[in-house]
Amino acid sequence: MTFLTDFWHYPFLLNALLATLGLSILCGTLSPMIVAKKYAFMGSSISHGALLGVSICMSFLEQTMTGLNFFLFLGTLLITLIAVTPLALTTFRQKLPSDALIGLFFTTTMGSGILIHQVFGQTKGDLLGFLFGNVLTLSLVDLYIVGCLILIITPLVWKRRLHWIHFIYNEEATSVQGLKTKNYHYSLFFFITLVIVAGLKISGVILINSFLLIPGIFALKHAPNAMSTFTYSLCFALFTALLALVMANTLDLPTGASIAVVQAFTYFISLLFKKAT
Repeated sequence: MTFLTDFWHYPFLLNALLATLGLSILCGTLSPMIVAKKYAFMGSSISHGALLGVSICMSFLEQTMTGLNFFLFLGTLLITLIAVTPLALTTFRQKLPSDALIGLFFTTTMGSGILIHQVFGQTKGDLLGFLFGNVLTLSLVDLYIVGCLILIITPLVWKRRLHWIHFIYNEEATSVQGLKTKNYHYSLFFFITLVIVAGLKISGVILINSFLLIPGIFALKHAPNAMSTFTYSLCFALFTALLALVMANTLDLPTGASIAVVQAFTYFISLLFKKAT
């Protein structure tokens, strides 16, 4: 069967396609800000912190309950936000280097999540699926969640791109001009957490960081100005995600790993092409 026929005839493949493209929109929108703000380690830290939320929810939710996927998302989001709040507070104009705080958060939350799953949740579900992602387990609820986040996050970022750019590149000057930089700082943390928790089944804890970083790296390298970095990042994320999904479906490969590899190779190829021209 052709690629389009496969995705038309098999609902789980169509769910994978829609969810992956939806996550591409979200990550492509946030990625330039994460990279420019030098929060590359932040996405990885929060994604590993989300493992704590997943572990707690898997341990105490019944696998046969109605609306399991929604409550798993909601519980994981709530626990992750609670865990991330101290990190967000202490990285806003703090004296201690951000990487030290992020590293502490990274190891503590991930270790706690693994221990909780080992003690309480071994019979409640497979944690490995959340480590590396499994798009074949996506449900309509997962699609609705990604769709709602697109409707919420993308307008808030795209309509205020100029403000976000000012906040990212010159926070002190922006604060002097009257922009509430604290609100933008906390909003960025909130958006990253939302996207990571929504994307755990697609890319997983380990690999979602490539989705959050590589589009932004590409955009900052090739875009002619700061405003256009959002467009470049979004187009790169959509193109590479679609290409990776085709490759994964054709060669029977893991989707999350395919996305990470395709994005990395595409970025390196773009560097070679730019150097050649």
